[in-house]
Amino acid sequence: MAEQSRTDKDTSSSTQLRDAEAREAATRQVLDVISQSRGDDQPVFDAIVEQSARLCEAPMAILLLTDDNRRTMQMVASFGEALRSLGFQEHWPLDPKYQLVQTILHGKTLQMDDMAQSDLYMSGDPVTVRLVEEEGFRTRLSVPLINDGRGIGCIVLSRRDVAPFPQSDIALVETFAQQAVIAIENARQFRELQTRLQREAATREILQVISQSRDDEMPVLETIVRNAAQLCRARLVGISLVNEARTHAQYAAVWGDHNNIFPIGHQFDMNGPLQVAETIREARAIHTENVADHPLYLARDPIRVKMVEEVGVRTFLTVPLIKDGVAFGCLNLNRHEVDPFDDAEIQLIETFAQQAVIAIENVRQFRALADRTAEVEALNTGLETKVAAQVDQLERLGRLRRFLSPQVADAVITSGDTGLLSSHRAMISTLFCDIRGFTA
Repeated sequence: MAEQSRTDKDTSSSTQLRDAEAREAATRQVLDVISQSRGDDQPVFDAIVEQSARLCEAPMAILLLTDDNRRTMQMVASFGEALRSLGFQEHWPLDPKYQLVQTILHGKTLQMDDMAQSDLYMSGDPVTVRLVEEEGFRTRLSVPLINDGRGIGCIVLSRRDVAPFPQSDIALVETFAQQAVIAIENARQFRELQTRLQREAATREILQVISQSRDDEMPVLETIVRNAAQLCRARLVGISLVNEARTHAQYAAVWGDHNNIFPIGHQFDMNGPLQVAETIREARAIHTENVADHPLYLARDPIRVKMVEEVGVRTFLTVPLIKDGVAFGCLNLNRHEVDPFDDAEIQLIETFAQQAVIAIENVRQFRALADRTAEVEALNTGLETKVAAQVDQLERLGRLRRFLSPQVADAVITSGDTGLLSSHRAMISTLFCDIRGFTA
């Protein structure tokens, strides 16, 4: 009997050792995936839910993340049996009556030993009833993902039997949750770095084009709209400029399918209700998160109706081009989904607008300088011609005065006809008369 007890004890110790080794191996595997996935956290999420389900003997494991405002949550990874009860929706509201939402909101690990004995099931909550009766799940564990003291998501494991997860399983999943947060933060920092490098490269490119395009702003404007579209995920980007009378504006450069709204050369009425015109008139940026919610669309303004219903525009951003406190143009971007531009994107577009102003002003000054230079060159050419004529006249006058009296020389120069000084034959008459006293 004692020998059997020792054998059972040795078997238990061996099992525990194998479990510990398996968990250490799983942890190392997740860390390896993290090190290899700097800019993409999805492989880490997939590895975490797989290892959680396998090591904790759960037929289903999912990982959910909230949006930035913690209003909705989204399943980003799953392993095991599909959840028919969730209906494969993309987002779910953070309803605090559910255990996993409480886990996120309060940042605490929660376990429900038997969902069939919960108040939600007893009260007939549709989601809980489907989980128990259709999916057949009874025990559920939810572990929070905490970043800077704030719940940003959770890992959820479910079992079909009433079999609470032991503390060792809970500790393992909590470790996985910490690794998921590390992966999220690494990916965020990597994406921010990549975004910053891309924006710096775009700024350098624009400045380089500015330096190479002293007499033409179009290469700069075209470079700006292209970079703005690519860096801010915009479907259409345009730069509009007003005419001298400030009565109309029109596209000077575009990137995207602009013909669906306004073709190149189409003039906007500066006194109309267009957001572009309003931005220029008021010299301020306007950010419409959803054009379909705008009062003018609800009032069936033809332009807004066309933008929303025909073109599909939802989010619309307009930033003015300002010189000396007065806007003379507008840089506008739109997206075809309700996806507001964040502060960093708006700041980038404002920088692009400033660079567009620099390019346009540089070209204006260059052209003004070129015009002035041409005037000066024309004036200098006229003066040189006049001086050369005067020098020639003085030289001829000097030569004539060697042979003629000053009065005759001046008369010849003034008449401008020196032909009479050339050698020629002519009949002349000479009168000789004696004048009294002439000899004396």
